[in-house]
Amino acid sequence: MKYLLISNQGKGLYKEKGSKFLSFAYLLTHAGHTKELIDEIKTLHFDANHCCYAFSYGLESPMFGMHDDGEPKHSAGDSILGQIKSFKVSNALVVVVRYFGGTKLGVGGLSNAYRQAAAAALTQAALVPYIKKERFKIFYDYNQTKLLLSLFRDYDTEIVEKKYLQKCWMLVEVKKEEAMAFEDRLRRNAFQLNNEIK
Repeated sequence: MKYLLISNQGKGLYKEKGSKFLSFAYLLTHAGHTKELIDEIKTLHFDANHCCYAFSYGLESPMFGMHDDGEPKHSAGDSILGQIKSFKVSNALVVVVRYFGGTKLGVGGLSNAYRQAAAAALTQAALVPYIKKERFKIFYDYNQTKLLLSLFRDYDTEIVEKKYLQKCWMLVEVKKEEAMAFEDRLRRNAFQLNNEIK
């Protein structure tokens, strides 16, 4: 199954009968990230009437969550989560902040407004396919740096971290399907590896 991730935060706006629905789509990078982002939004929009959200976290067995924040039950969170699922996006949080305009929308109107607002943020977010990668920690002498970097050109390699000390090392990621060939090539060129870091 293919997963999409948010690479750039998306923002949206939907208006209905005087009410404003501001929406934000974020990539979740760790388990506690949802709370951090919601606290941030609530601080920025302390004068809003409602701060509703839904999230999906995890790829193989995702966890889902939602919150209606005082709106009628299932009118907000369900609609937002429905858009996360519809866009097939993982590790995502979508928050919709409502400023009440004085006219009640009813459950159907609310559901539609939260759905439209969530869709607006996700449409504006840059969505990219998730690519499964494997990590390698490579140990080498400084004079091997040129050779190592030249090997990287043959693979889709991303340098995550590097340290140039007496004994240098780099933490790199390569696509899962290239990992075996990459490891073999490094070993044949006498590089020391520690790929137990996942």
